[in-house]
Amino acid sequence: MSRRVPTILLADDHPLLRLSVREELEAAGFAVCAEAETAAEAVEAAIRERPNLSILDISMPGGGLNAAAEISRRVPDTRIVMLTASVNEAHLLEAVRSGASGYLLKDDDPTRLPIALRDVLNGIPAFPRRLSVGLVAAARSALSAVASA
Repeated sequence: MSRRVPTILLADDHPLLRLSVREELEAAGFAVCAEAETAAEAVEAAIRERPNLSILDISMPGGGLNAAAEISRRVPDTRIVMLTASVNEAHLLEAVRSGASGYLLKDDDPTRLPIALRDVLNGIPAFPRRLSVGLVAAARSALSAVASA
């Protein structure tokens, strides 16, 4: 019995980062089916390739958050993970609003990336513990607003 290899769209405007991430993912059993440098290229590749997962940089030209929202809308079966240097909680919350199931930091241990991506593919969101405080606060705020409505 063969298991299907998860396919990944990798979008970041830094070629060396893409190469490094590609090598890490392919060594872990993923297949990078497309790469992109801009948000527009990422959306186009997601529509064309229909990957299991799209990994997007927030600060790539055209905006990774814009790409996330468009990919979520046009390719709803593709899971989205932001891979970024930004520890800005507003970016994290906007990523969630845009459809991301994960928000991973570029300075985290790269060997943990495949583990986090497998979690996302299995329906388990992946967020850094150090940013979870903002997620919890946003969830409490949203739940309070619903309860008082």
